Amino acid sequence: MKSRILTPLWLLGTMFVLLLLMLALQRYQPVIPRDSIYNPKSLAATGFIILAAFSMGEFFQLMKLPALLGYIFAGILFGPNLAALLPGSPQALFGARVIGDLSLINVVIVGVIGTLGGGELKIAELRTNIRIILAVVLINIAIVLPLTFLIVWHIPAWAPFIIPFADKLSSNDVMALALMCGVFGATTSPTVTIAVLQEVRAKGP
Repeated sequence: MKSRILTPLWLLGTMFVLLLLMLALQRYQPVIPRDSIYNPKSLAATGFIILAAFSMGEFFQLMKLPALLGYIFAGILFGPNLAALLPGSPQALFGARVIGDLSLINVVIVGVIGTLGGGELKIAELRTNIRIILAVVLINIAIVLPLTFLIVWHIPAWAPFIIPFADKLSSNDVMALALMCGVFGATTSPTVTIAVLQEVRAKGP
């Protein structure tokens, strides 16, 4: 019982200490040689987000949720897009340059997960579950796509700060944006699905 209480506190404490270190680093202005291709702040931010994402993933697992959700939440929490929406637009702990530095890692990881996904596909199981697969696809098209379309279409009127550039768009452009988001919302990510399957070691149909 004691370990169940201490483990979440330890994870939250770890993220808090990492956050304090990164905030302190924001005030530090290192001298970067002109011929250097590495930015010390980018390297530190990369290390921070890896450790923070791992801690957040472990915390989500304690709540009986996939660690992948914790990784995504850490990216949203500390990334540049959320910071841009906050009042005063505070500086994100890792910005566009860090994301660019992580692009190679992103390509490698997606490639590995894609390969695992190909290995998980079995023609016999696809034939057996073809009705379930078609039902999921049709439900996404019939429910998720129009629902997402309607929400995004009305966001400029209900909460314009979420899409700040929408006030510069015509009604047709907003409709096209909403339709595009609806299509994205109706699709599923094989990468995310395979990552969750690998983590929880799911078996069966």
